Amino acid sequence: MGVGEHYTGMDADADECVVYRLPKSSSHGQASRIRDPRKAWPVVQRFIATLTRATLGPRVTLTCLQGEPRDVTVAKIEEARRCFGAETGQSGGFPSWTLNEAQLPSAIQFALDGDKLPKQKIGLFGPTWITFTYRFSWIEFDRVATGLEEAELQRISSHLAVTIGPQRLFLQPLFVYPAVWTSQSLKDFIERSEPLAPFPKSKFQALGLTADYKSRSPSAP
Repeated sequence: MGVGEHYTGMDADADECVVYRLPKSSSHGQASRIRDPRKAWPVVQRFIATLTRATLGPRVTLTCLQGEPRDVTVAKIEEARRCFGAETGQSGGFPSWTLNEAQLPSAIQFALDGDKLPKQKIGLFGPTWITFTYRFSWIEFDRVATGLEEAELQRISSHLAVTIGPQRLFLQPLFVYPAVWTSQSLKDFIERSEPLAPFPKSKFQALGLTADYKSRSPSAP
């Protein structure tokens, strides 16, 4: 099956999903395939826009470190206050802002602009980072979702948590495919999706083909 061809739907008697989630030992995630977050973020956007019907989750959080040199990080925090108002809480002891969807593009740019500051001695992502989650269904499996009740749609929904900073882009996928794990259609879809995937190639190629995947009924917890 080539690019642009479509899955015809799950067998009528098949009540099964394929679920992919990375282990807790890796914080259920992995760094983006492209190391430079500025270049990696458009790849994530293209993956979401091309393959999914996605909505942004309710929580978008921007965090600023308080590190050294202190005058530089304090200035960055003050800039965040000017851009997004007073901080709404703390994340790991650092000031954080809970933002809305309209603020997401400017907040991502703000976080990435942390690469203009001296490199911090603490933190994996740099002096600033933003975290948010997409909830989505696969366009490929639209036919499966047709006519389902909201509770059933919830059970076959996928999620992708994204954390972006100037030093790293980290992805935490929970992918649910409403298909039989041995089906050729699923394998073909994953193969066609691989060139768009923001994940390391070796990991994404394994989806659906190794023990990383667990097969379950949509009604299972």
